[in-house]
Amino acid sequence: MELVVEPTNTTIELTNCVYINPQDMQQLQTCPDSESTKDALQFNVQVGDHAVFYAKASEKVHVGRILLSMLQRRSAFVSLDQQVSVSAFEASVAGDGCELSELMVEVEPLTKSAHEAKPEVSRDDLSAQFHECFKGHIFNNGQLFSMELDGLKYVCKVTGMNLATPVQSSVDKCVSKGLLTEKTVILFEARAVEQSSSLPPFIIVRGSASACACDTR
Repeated sequence: MELVVEPTNTTIELTNCVYINPQDMQQLQTCPDSESTKDALQFNVQVGDHAVFYAKASEKVHVGRILLSMLQRRSAFVSLDQQVSVSAFEASVAGDGCELSELMVEVEPLTKSAHEAKPEVSRDDLSAQFHECFKGHIFNNGQLFSMELDGLKYVCKVTGMNLATPVQSSVDKCVSKGLLTEKTVILFEARAVEQSSSLPPFIIVRGSASACACDTR
C-alpha cells in the first residue's frame, strides 16, 4: 500500500506510534500475506524499506495518509508529502526469534530548560517508563524517538541491540530490528554534552523515584 506522509502533533509524538485511517488499517490487515490474528486497530507496520513502527488507527487521519513525527521521518528517511510504501510487519519476522534481550538507548534532554531543570535522571525510572510506553513495539537500529519522564521530554536514539535468540544469518531482517518485551533489559547512556556547552553534564544515575504516567492516546 502507498500512503502519503503527514506530520503528527506534539502530543502523540511521545507514543512512538504512527497513525493511519481505519480503512487503510483494515486493508493492511487483510492483504494476502497478512495474518488474520492481527488487531485491526493496532499492529506493527513497515514504512519504506527498513523502518518498522507500531501503528494505530485514527479517524482523524485522512484515507491514504500516514502520520509520522519528525523523528520518525528521519528514522525512515522520508519527507512530508512523500508517497511511501506501508505494509504489515509479520509476526513470522517479529516473533520469538526477534525478541530483544537488551536494547541500548542514548538519551538527552529535548530542550536546554529541561536539561537545566533536571541534569540527573534515574535509570530505573527511565526503564520503567520505557517499558510502560513501548512494550510490544519493534525498534530499529539507529531509530530516533522521544519520551517523557516527570513532565520533561527526552530525545532517544537506539545505538545497539541483542536478541534473545541469536540469528543464524547476517541477512536476517531481525539483525537490525527487535521486539521489546517485558524481559528486555534497557541499557541507557547519557549523550555527552559538547565541550563548548555551558550546560552541566547530563547524568543517568542508579536508583528510583516515582515515574509519571505515559500518554498513550
